[in-house]
Amino acid sequence: MKKLVINWDNIAMFCKNGTKGIAIARMFGMNEETLYKRCFLDNGINWSNFRAVSSSVFTPLMELRCFQFNEALDGNSKMLILLGKKLLKQSNYPIMKKAITERIVLEENKDIQLLKKELDKSTILVNSLAFRYYMLLKRYYGNRKAVSRAVRPLPTQ
Repeated sequence: MKKLVINWDNIAMFCKNGTKGIAIARMFGMNEETLYKRCFLDNGINWSNFRAVSSSVFTPLMELRCFQFNEALDGNSKMLILLGKKLLKQSNYPIMKKAITERIVLEENKDIQLLKKELDKSTILVNSLAFRYYMLLKRYYGNRKAVSRAVRPLPTQ
């Protein structure tokens, strides 16, 4: 059986682009286990380590980040602003953002308090209506246990 010639530079390029081992093996017309075994035989390291070393050498994101830093170092003010906002969490309006956030929290707290008051009023109204209904049933049916079980007021908080 003829031994397949593997170009490990090409495979490293595929790893760098994020291609999985199964897909790489299929591209080269071999089983994935063959790729993993040959990786160890030809390179002296297992597939996981080869993939990690190959893909972490210089990824496209790292290349883009280097380009951005070089642009900023060359004096591109827009790139400096962008990197400041992304990496240093800088903002054009930090005090304004804080004030808006605090105001939203205060307004939410006020809304919650108003809702609680409305709920208390509703509970009182429902209890008074239930009591009136209970009294009408009691008057109509007399003093029976079924009436007392039929309508009970809501618990108050």
